[in-house]
Amino acid sequence: MEKQLEDLLNKYIADFKSKQCDAVVPQSIPIVWFGDIEAYFKSQVKIVTVGLNPSYNEFPEVYSSQASPRFKDKTLKADNLYTTLNEYFCFNPYKSWFAHFEGCLNRLGASFGGQMNKGIDYKNTAISLDYFSSIATNPTFSKLYEHREEWKIDQRGLFTRLLEYLSPDIVIMSTAKKYFNAVFDTTNKIYESEGKFEVYRLSDKVAIWGRPMRGTPCVFDKNILTDWLNSTECTPKEGVFWVMSLDKDKIENGKFHLLYDFSGQESHITVWERLQNTHPELLGFDYEFFPRGRIWKNKEGSEKAYTIFIPSILNCKSVVDKVNETYCLNSDYIIETDN
Repeated sequence: MEKQLEDLLNKYIADFKSKQCDAVVPQSIPIVWFGDIEAYFKSQVKIVTVGLNPSYNEFPEVYSSQASPRFKDKTLKADNLYTTLNEYFCFNPYKSWFAHFEGCLNRLGASFGGQMNKGIDYKNTAISLDYFSSIATNPTFSKLYEHREEWKIDQRGLFTRLLEYLSPDIVIMSTAKKYFNAVFDTTNKIYESEGKFEVYRLSDKVAIWGRPMRGTPCVFDKNILTDWLNSTECTPKEGVFWVMSLDKDKIENGKFHLLYDFSGQESHITVWERLQNTHPELLGFDYEFFPRGRIWKNKEGSEKAYTIFIPSILNCKSVVDKVNETYCLNSDYIIETDN
């Protein structure tokens, strides 16, 4: 465990101990995150889901002697907490809650893993956080808010530091919109669906908001996600390299993932060989191939689009200065050699 993360865990633990009140679930622990953070950092696209605060249903054994606990170890030490949080989805996850997010993650090529992925091996592992607090309460957050007692568990400052440390590529948040607005810059909305689903482009990530329904996360309908993925605003141009970042410092330092979209008439092996011949700077890099889920509309009709994914382009001297509104680089020649 990195020192910075260990320090954050210790701060969460200390804050948890200082915030004990009648509303805090007894025999609970601060749930700083849910899921395998090590697999998350190894993912090609890092995705985080966000709620408000943990449910008291995360500690069913407190209310029923017959219930199975969800956390093996409740020792309030950083190393113990790190391990038990990482094992959450492998042990006894609160499936009825996280299934709402899981469907959306699957559509984006990711999963919480463990017992959530239905035996499918996804390339990306997501984790989940809570914006307002890592502390489970009974009564629920809405009741605390109604009686103006939510301040008793407020950990928003720690959340900000944790999110910065995690540096996700995509954040999916399902809370009241005012909390989403408090976290993210909402000036650059790129997609909206009937007030239920909104997508914003930030300098270094994509932030997605889904309206919660009756105390559960938004159900991210497949049709909504498909509409967004196929929308004009986020569809990259065919035959053009693009990156999921508008952070100029990251781009200039070569710390980004590179993608290349193409239509389905050629094999990905043929396309990759052609790209390497045209751009010898790509020699030596590995790549992955997967269906993108978009449809290209051309003069002959419609055909499915596919993507070559080249993770973590490093050691390049520079790239073109500007990235256009659809994440496409302004030229299909994207990197220069160090010579």
